[in-house]
Amino acid sequence: MQKSFNVIVHSLKTTLTENGIGEIFEMNSGELRINPALIDCDLYRLLQGDVHAVNSYRGEYMSNYYWANMTEAFVDKSLRNE
Repeated sequence: MQKSFNVIVHSLKTTLTENGIGEIFEMNSGELRINPALIDCDLYRLLQGDVHAVNSYRGEYMSNYYWANMTEAFVDKSLRNE
């Protein structure tokens, strides 16, 4: 399992680097993450209260993926509390 994971991580890092965006993927002390400061994400902008992102949200978030339900519920709750 670890070997498969290592192959996937290496492939991802290589692909990102080949496309000139390798710096968005950070590996440090066994932790892997995308540096959110280096990407433009409509969800991040929405959660920060960006007016355009908030107004663009239509109550649906990645509906093709069952695991996105929790994020959609969080977004909906966050918008109701504003």
